[in-house]
Amino acid sequence: SSSSSSPAPPRRTDLRPPVTTTTNDAQLYESLHSPAGAGIGFNVRDGPVPINQTARAAKARQRRQRRAANGEKNGGGGGAPSLMDPFYVPKQEGQTHLIQGGTPCDIQSNAPSYRLADYGEESVYTLILLRHGESEWNALNQYTGWCDVELTKRGEGEARAAGRLLAENGIEVDHAFTSVLKRASYTCNMCLNMAGQHWVPVTKTWRLNERHYGALQGYNKDTAYEELGIDQELVMEMRRSYATPPPRMDDDHPYWHGDDRRYSKLTDEQLERSRAESLQGAAERIMPFFNSVIVPSLREGNRCLVVSHANTIRTLIKQIDNISDQDIKQLSIPTGIPLIYRLDRNM
Repeated sequence: SSSSSSPAPPRRTDLRPPVTTTTNDAQLYESLHSPAGAGIGFNVRDGPVPINQTARAAKARQRRQRRAANGEKNGGGGGAPSLMDPFYVPKQEGQTHLIQGGTPCDIQSNAPSYRLADYGEESVYTLILLRHGESEWNALNQYTGWCDVELTKRGEGEARAAGRLLAENGIEVDHAFTSVLKRASYTCNMCLNMAGQHWVPVTKTWRLNERHYGALQGYNKDTAYEELGIDQELVMEMRRSYATPPPRMDDDHPYWHGDDRRYSKLTDEQLERSRAESLQGAAERIMPFFNSVIVPSLREGNRCLVVSHANTIRTLIKQIDNISDQDIKQLSIPTGIPLIYRLDRNM
């Protein structure tokens, strides 16, 4: 018998490779500036360029000039300004966050103002105060103040446990605030992540920093007076009193913050006052931010979370609960435990 095999199918020669593996700079530039890739901002020779120098931005400028010549408003239809416009500037000078009731960072020019209901859960404003988890210097009993130290493993667990408490109790947050110090910032992130609300907008400010302990920062609380050669009674008075500041921090202190970029926009007066703070001095820094930024966010209907430090939280509680200067020093703020306030229309 003889065996026969099927002939092989003819090989096709009209197929082109599905992907072009070689692309020169000119082709790449054209693809990036095509309608599909317009505005990416690629420059063949120098890499990324400012978005206002792209071809798309140039066309946008031309459109705006034509509209201005024809007396038309932004967008051609007189609607709300678009965040996609690279030249859009908020009307309020210095504005960095756009809080418009329930949805922070959205522009809602025609949104109705938030109004408290007459009864039930919607009849109160919600404010959550949270002290950061245990830091390395908390564990070592050292004055921390504005020194930027890490959380301990226990502190990280406290931060996550705080978020778990929020989730288990159905507490939702619309806007979070924290300091520019990592122990508070990290706690805020871990808390929101564990609560399943990692997307919530966070506003950071130096005004929510811990009280500045002046020359005492970095020293053990029990032996600082010996190491610095200062009167023990002065240190005890500083710790007991509402208005007595600690010894002043000089420029040659190892933890002087005057050259730190995060404080570069402080005025000379603010920087000078931050060399040492009493509780009263810290309150004079904290309360203007609370009254001018946090309270308006609450009144817009946002449920606000403030993640900060012992003396910062103590200052806010003193204001809310009207605690006396003498009694406030006796108030202990636990690490990693959310304190929830339900405030009426009078705050």
